[in-house]
Amino acid sequence: MNKHLLAALLVASALASYAQNTSTDEHGLIHAKPREIALRDSTTGKTFTDAKGDVFKIYKGTDGRLFLAVFSARGTYYRRYIQPE
Repeated sequence: MNKHLLAALLVASALASYAQNTSTDEHGLIHAKPREIALRDSTTGKTFTDAKGDVFKIYKGTDGRLFLAVFSARGTYYRRYIQPE
């Protein structure tokens, strides 16, 4: 029974690693795969610097609104809309 439990845990951990969009390099280090912005959105070529000093690219959505592509600490993608000056 312990062998079956161990095998199930190994399979579950492999699936969890695959679900997190990770890849392994030639040295065995695990890296997150880069995330893509939707193709319908375009970049403006400009950047936005917040109060903390973090620099973000500014994108323009299909509706014409400007936004920043932001990832939370847990890796969730969301848009932070900004007002043009």
